[in-house]
Amino acid sequence: MLCGNRSTAARNGSTSEGEALLKPLRSIGAPLVDTLRRMPYAEIATIASDPPEAPPLFTGGDGGGLRDLSSDAIDSVLRIAGDRASGIFVVEARHMGGALARQPDGSMAFSFRSPWFISALAAGPTPDALEGARRSIATLMDALKPALTGERLINTLDAGNTGPDLVRAAYSPEAYQKLVALKDTYDPENVFRFNHNIAPSTR
Repeated sequence: MLCGNRSTAARNGSTSEGEALLKPLRSIGAPLVDTLRRMPYAEIATIASDPPEAPPLFTGGDGGGLRDLSSDAIDSVLRIAGDRASGIFVVEARHMGGALARQPDGSMAFSFRSPWFISALAAGPTPDALEGARRSIATLMDALKPALTGERLINTLDAGNTGPDLVRAAYSPEAYQKLVALKDTYDPENVFRFNHNIAPSTR
């Protein structure tokens, strides 16, 4: 497996095939860090280069489905995230669609069908250190509001600070009701609730 921790590229196959696919990416410019190499699966947890003894870290952010990555959306990101007074945060746009978008509605609980996903994430050693970036992220999401679909991606939501409305937005109405029915059947007391919780209908 060819893997790296900054481009988040990964490919199962020969090293030569992976290097050929990466050649256009590497031709864009000189990277600050290039850790892409052949890596055994046993080392997969090292991809993010997280320290074994991590200091306290507080995070905050927002994100959602985007109808298209228009020039207006890109200008908003550059204007707000590129302003040094905005605080330090990262904006990521992911092209979705593809095989996920071709799945028929109701075939699985995963309901995200927007062609793009955009997220902004800030991190800092204390909650106070995040305040400027959090305000800038709110400004960015407000600027992108005309292009947002309202869909959420469940694995980008903070399980500890996510309310029921955001969890509900990660599923289609039909999928959400099916999940509630399963909860009613198998966990009516909501024992398994320390997650992106879908509460039973009796709660």
